[in-house]
Amino acid sequence: MAFKHTPAPWEAGGNTLVYGPSNETICDCRGPDNLADANAALIACAPELVDMLSQINGAFYARTSRKEWLALMEKTKPLIRKARGQK
Repeated sequence: MAFKHTPAPWEAGGNTLVYGPSNETICDCRGPDNLADANAALIACAPELVDMLSQINGAFYARTSRKEWLALMEKTKPLIRKARGQK
């Protein structure tokens, strides 16, 4: 089932806004000052997180080799850092 949403990439703008690829506003994450940027970073990763989960799901059911599985898991690390607002 395909998701219907603005295509990636989405970027957190550092001003509580999440922008799409044509600089359109996806989401305004205003809220408690200590959470707004973290919420924006997490939401900006949503399309990539769905894609990664789909890849993991496919690899699991395809009985992927250990080497391929570990390579896929390595690809999750930068995405997790991005979702946490880390570089």
